[in-house]
This record gives sequence, structure tokens and C-alpha cells, in this order.
Amino acid sequence: MPTVRLHIFGTVQGVCYRATCKEIAEGLGLAGHIQNEPDGSVSLLATGKKTYLDTLIVWCKKGPPQATVTSLTAEWHTDEPAYHGFGIR
Repeated sequence: MPTVRLHIFGTVQGVCYRATCKEIAEGLGLAGHIQNEPDGSVSLLATGKKTYLDTLIVWCKKGPPQATVTSLTAEWHTDEPAYHGFGIR
């Protein structure tokens, strides 16, 4: 199953980024998790159908209305363990 690790930079903490992203990911049937990082960024791991992961990435580049995403990095993997559900850490 395709898996992507994202690292999102900008104004992405304290603006409902994680909660909104969780809703989007769950709506797409993806599994994984999202979490705040000490440097003010957000990291995300998601697994599922590639087309749905691509849709999530497009959303992550913009985020919710209160967010300002300045950059995003993506690393694709195929050897991640199976995840069930999508959580906020």
C-alpha cells in the first residue's frame, strides 16, 4: 500500500490544521497520523490509495483557511506497517 510522509511548514499550528486534515484523511479512507513538531511545523504519515493520497497532498499544500503553508516536503514509501484509522498525536 502506498504511504507518504509529509512535512508541512508555515503557520500550521494553532489554526485547526491537524483537526481539519484528520477529517479530510478520514473522508478519503486513509490511515495514519498527524502531529505538531517542536519547530512549529506539522508532520503527517498517510497510507491508502495513491489517488486519495494525491488529493490529500493537494489539500495539505493549502490547509484550512486560517493556515499559511509556505512549503511541503513529501517522501513516498511502500514498506510502512499497516495503520488503522487516522489519528492526531
